Amino acid sequence: MQHERGQPGYTDLLLYGLGAVVAFTALEALVTRGFRVPLMGGSDQVVTLGTAPAFVSVVLAITTALAVAALLRGGGAWFGAALAASIVFIVTESLEFILSEWVQERRGEPTERD
Repeated sequence: MQHERGQPGYTDLLLYGLGAVVAFTALEALVTRGFRVPLMGGSDQVVTLGTAPAFVSVVLAITTALAVAALLRGGGAWFGAALAASIVFIVTESLEFILSEWVQERRGEPTERD
């Protein structure tokens, strides 16, 4: 972001942080049905396997932030980049966990916490 948009001011930093917070809060509210249903945890093996390819979600999130920064101007670039990057990260990471749970099931190993 700094390379694309220059040195951020305090407002830019606040907008960047707000973009990430909005993304995480909105998605968590969605999957927990308004914070009424707790998130399910996976077994230690699923968590380990799911976080192993985390570089994919990180690279996609960074690429998304750069694309948004190239498209938007001013504070909208900072807010939008953090929002979009966070959403891409969460969705990609979720897909990695779904894949790791599928792999665990195929192995006949536990997928839920004890």
